[in-house]
Amino acid sequence: MVCGPISDAAHFARKISKVRVGLVGGGTDLAAGLVLASKFRDLTAVVIVTDGQSNDNDAALRVAAKLKNLGVEIICIGTDDAESDFLKQLATRSDLAAYVSHANLRSAITEASRFFPQG
Repeated sequence: MVCGPISDAAHFARKISKVRVGLVGGGTDLAAGLVLASKFRDLTAVVIVTDGQSNDNDAALRVAAKLKNLGVEIICIGTDDAESDFLKQLATRSDLAAYVSHANLRSAITEASRFFPQG
């Protein structure tokens, strides 16, 4: 997690400017990440950045469906080998799923911040 839930776009941009792309290890447990996000009381949106290599796509989709039912917007940014169909299913709407090269990841995350309320 880069930062807790915030509405200050400039603060968010500063946080993500420090993100470094690289290999961390094995697979990604997107479902666990979404469960963690759901613990924030006033959650309105989640930005998922993924290479599309989830440990369990079905589990991630089930947790995402619960969040969507609570009115949480899910924005997906896929890199490298991300499967666009999976990202579109995971996102609240298909137009909230995007693919970017790892070189453009920072600007894509910054762009995603425009979906958050300003102020």
